[in-house]
Amino acid sequence: YTASISIEQQVSNGRHLDPRMLLPRKELMRDPHCEDDAQAWHAVYSSHFKQPLLDEDDAIILRIYLLQPSPNWPVFSLQQVQAHRFDPLLLQLAP
Repeated sequence: YTASISIEQQVSNGRHLDPRMLLPRKELMRDPHCEDDAQAWHAVYSSHFKQPLLDEDDAIILRIYLLQPSPNWPVFSLQQVQAHRFDPLLLQLAP
């Protein structure tokens, strides 16, 4: 029942992490007050990002903000979140 999300990347500057907004807002529900599409699945691709994902040395840290303006849903969440990395070099090595 999450109406929309925003995604930022946490980038290390040596001492602490700086936020870097990748996706300011992606709508997940047509109408935040109605549940007709509230449990639909969604995919977010790097092509949706407003700026490219920076490749960190040890890990890529993403923060996902959940937004729900409707008072109809006092509890809302994301479920079954998965992240995948596409590496075209691995396709070239496959038999």
